[in-house]
This record gives sequence, structure tokens and C-alpha cells, in this order.
Amino acid sequence: MRSPLHALLVAEGALTVRVFDAPQPVRVIRSGGADAEETLTSGKSITIAAGDSIVVPEHGTADLMNTATELAVVFLLVIPSTVAPLVNTGITLESLVGGVLPVSASLALTLEQTTLAPGASLPDIDAPTTERFIAPVDPDRMMDARIGSHGSLRNARVEPLRAYVLAITFDAALP
Repeated sequence: MRSPLHALLVAEGALTVRVFDAPQPVRVIRSGGADAEETLTSGKSITIAAGDSIVVPEHGTADLMNTATELAVVFLLVIPSTVAPLVNTGITLESLVGGVLPVSASLALTLEQTTLAPGASLPDIDAPTTERFIAPVDPDRMMDARIGSHGSLRNARVEPLRAYVLAITFDAALP
């Protein structure tokens, strides 16, 4: 994948990432462990597992490979609209946004998983520089999730509802 920027999160399974060419290092953000963030330079490979993320910089080229027998599920957090989605029979790609959202640097991405009790709600976001996108963990529960304007969510059923919540903040302060 060679493009302006890719940010991906492994939701299930594991992938091998091999960097072919990267003018800047590929960022590997681990979900746990001693090293929260690693960098990967051209010619290097690494395995990432559920909860880990990668950010491939502008004009970088990297391969994602599922070498295990189990299916891997990857969330496309940021992918340029001019790039076709990655295709691989061992990797299922999911997009939480579901469409094109024009973004500009600098960005902060926050992906969380929440569980709402029956009848409980998440309020909307009242910030002009933040967009929130929500998707139930179980796609069959989409009708149970009442998703409103500005990223609000209400659980309309009598069972708890688990959902992914992606917040994208534009013009975010850089660390």
C-alpha cells in the first residue's frame, strides 16, 4: 500500500507487517507490554496482534500478511479516498466511518470499545473539531444501536450492547 497515510488497528488475529519503502518509519503502537510504541524501517518485518495499530507514513509502502490459519480482522481507521481497499482472503477489513470524510493534519484518533446497559446512552459530541463514529461489535445488532447526530448512541434493547466508538479530532495538538 503506497499512499498519503494509512492507520490500521488489528481487532482479531495477527498480521505480519513488512515495510518495503518508508521515507519515515512506520509506527507500531502496541496495546500492551513494556514498549507502547515501536518503529519499523524499510526492509524490516514485525508481527502485530489484536489491539495493535500501525501508521504507514505518506509515500510509505508496506505489506500486511496473514500467515496464520485464523482469520484476521483489521479496522481501517484512516485510508485515503484515492486508494482502493486492501484485498486478501485471510484478512477481513472493516471501516467504522462507512464513507469519505475529508480530513487534514493534524489528527488524533481514539478507538474504544464500550458496553451500554439496556436503555443507556452515550451523549453526542459537542465539539466542532471532533467527529464520532459508532458500530456495534456484533454487526447483527445494528438495529439495536440507535445512532444519532453528532455521534450519540442509545441501546434500544434489553441486553447490553457492545460497540466500537471512533473519535477523530481535527487540528489536534501534537505531543
